[in-house]
Amino acid sequence: MLSRRQVLATVGAAVGVSAVGSVRAADPTVTGQVVSEADVGLSGSRIEFYTVDRPFESWLCPLSKNGTFEQELRDSGEYEVVFFDIPDGERIHETPNQRPDIYDFGTIRVGSDWTDVGTLTLPAPEVVQIQCVTPDGAPIRNLPFNLRAHPSGSGLAPGAFRTNANGYVKYPGADHTGVEIAPSVRMEVQPPSQSSSPVRLGLIDSIDDGHRTVTVDRGDRFPGVIVNESVSAADADPVTAERTLAPDNATLGDPADRKPDSDSDPAVPKTTSDDSWLDTSPNSTVTVMTAAGVVLSAGTLLHRVLADE
Repeated sequence: MLSRRQVLATVGAAVGVSAVGSVRAADPTVTGQVVSEADVGLSGSRIEFYTVDRPFESWLCPLSKNGTFEQELRDSGEYEVVFFDIPDGERIHETPNQRPDIYDFGTIRVGSDWTDVGTLTLPAPEVVQIQCVTPDGAPIRNLPFNLRAHPSGSGLAPGAFRTNANGYVKYPGADHTGVEIAPSVRMEVQPPSQSSSPVRLGLIDSIDDGHRTVTVDRGDRFPGVIVNESVSAADADPVTAERTLAPDNATLGDPADRKPDSDSDPAVPKTTSDDSWLDTSPNSTVTVMTAAGVVLSAGTLLHRVLADE
């Protein structure tokens, strides 16, 4: 039988007691494990929890080497869970490491105290060569390219990737081209100086031969972009790189600042779109369409927009 002191200690631990003696309810806590299908370490990667159907809030949670996590949240309810492979908390890596750059796990339901969601499976990604060209077939250089998890709309910062002289998307600072993708992700052009008006390029929901050609209308209207008319896109080859194991000693920086989406901020315009125009077949050429997004900080690597599907 527990003594009165043991009972009080147990109750105090459950509800929480402040230094001045006031009692507060414990925050809901979610635990689980992300398991890599590629069987690589996940140190330095993180997942983010987003509120669903209530005022927008988010929590960044680092993963351990074997993918375990524990995170306190504000309250019970549904949360979107998105994976980000951002080793140092400031910028994306420069070498393919067998972890997708971004992946949407879908939603989970968190109870009022402690919830273990079990295992979240992270698919092994494929290196996809994405080539951006003009309607005349000329490669577009230095195009600010971005990826967003589908269907949540969570993504990296505006201009997280750039294109090389042959129009192929590459990691910042890398000589090789290609990005690691696990479907489904949305492609878009989003310059940091024009983050409120992304240009949607299409959806990658399957990967066959690892190559996509994307037609960008008037790509040279973006600052610093150059159309390479001296080279035919058909003759321009990607630059491949050896894939490496994900580092187990990667460190995390401070969580990036976040901005609310339009559902929780009336000052942000809400938009709708129809994705029936998208051709998501392999090797498809996709015509761009514009859509208003959400004004966010250009300095923030993690970036949230309205998911309007």
